[in-house]
Amino acid sequence: MKYSGRISKKIIFYILFCCIFLFCGCSFRPAKFIDTSLLPTEERVILNQKVFDKVWNLVNDKYYDPTFNGKDWVALGEKYRADALAAKDNKALYRTINKMLGELGGSHLRASMTGRFEDMYKDYVEPISTGFMWQAYEGKAVVTQVFPESLAEKAGVQRGWILDKIKGTPPIDGKLDTATNAPTFRVPILDIGKPESYIFIDQDEKERLITLSPEKEDKTLLRWTIDDKDIHYEPVLSRILPEGYLYLLLKNFVSFKVSGSIKTKINTEEGTQGLILDLRYNNGGMEFLLKSVLKRFFQDDINIGTRTFRSGKIREQKISGKKSGYTKPVVILIGENTFSAAEIFAHVMQHYQRGIVVGNKTKGYVQISRKYNLPGGGIINIPEINYTGLDGMLIEGRGVTPDIIVPEPDLATARAGRDLDLGAALIKLNAMNAGEKR
Repeated sequence: MKYSGRISKKIIFYILFCCIFLFCGCSFRPAKFIDTSLLPTEERVILNQKVFDKVWNLVNDKYYDPTFNGKDWVALGEKYRADALAAKDNKALYRTINKMLGELGGSHLRASMTGRFEDMYKDYVEPISTGFMWQAYEGKAVVTQVFPESLAEKAGVQRGWILDKIKGTPPIDGKLDTATNAPTFRVPILDIGKPESYIFIDQDEKERLITLSPEKEDKTLLRWTIDDKDIHYEPVLSRILPEGYLYLLLKNFVSFKVSGSIKTKINTEEGTQGLILDLRYNNGGMEFLLKSVLKRFFQDDINIGTRTFRSGKIREQKISGKKSGYTKPVVILIGENTFSAAEIFAHVMQHYQRGIVVGNKTKGYVQISRKYNLPGGGIINIPEINYTGLDGMLIEGRGVTPDIIVPEPDLATARAGRDLDLGAALIKLNAMNAGEKR
């Protein structure tokens, strides 16, 4: 069975240009977004057919498992095709397509419109992070991170404050299950030259109105821009902790500067007696960048796992160590928002006992995937290669379990501004430097 349509020259060019496989969460420049909300019925049906057929054919040709996890891919196409063609808008179309894709299971297979990407990339305006991160605890948006040198730090925002309103609107819309701790995190984003006001509630229950106004010359570390080749921003945030250890927060494996940035920060702070590498908010990235970072922590050549291709071919993945690699104690922080390439990093460091892993189990979203453009400005992410860990098991669907599991904080703990993971990491580093073995 083969649906009509061909892969566009633009997609082929993109594949050849990249020449690398991407993990979920990595950078991707989508095709120009096309507003199809007002299409006449006949044109709507034609577009729906083009999108659906393109999705079906790409998955049929590219999906890492030619048996489709035991599902009948032809039958699934027939099952969902009529509903897809009858969809009245993009929301209905992509909902139907993702129902079909969801039948195959797995973490990396999904199609979407790129409106949200357009908002981020529109006119290549340089968005800038506010410099604070919040997580939801018992229905409250609690500030859990304030990054060094950021707008938020300069404005006096503190861990433990509650973010009450953004532009007069509560950040939690009521859809969150307030009966459980669901620590989904958010990093508010601003546009250059566009001030935005936030209302916080501090630990004394006092309301604080803070306006953040980013300017292009600001040196905030999370500023980034996009061009044809790379996403440009400072990928690693750092600070020296009062206990004398170096703390590095690695956002993802996307920027080409990530390995060099880690090297520079480690070399600059040679006097520190250990390193805490925070991957709790790392959503993955590019495979070769993952390897370039891992090399910084090993002096000998190592195997980092195996790739299984659609053809059944299995290939070991190796990296060459660096004689100048970092040799001091390392603790890696992970959690439920640690995805993909970051999970592999933690797994490899843990397997070779190169670092102690602290926190909570990772997401278990580990497949090597690519994104493809779809007609009308959509995209589809397709897992094309499976990754098997050094223990011979898939991390996909399993995740990485820490050596030291830290209980999730409750609202009171979060409000107190305490970072339980970081506290456990410091205790472990102190013990290691005092002579304790792993």
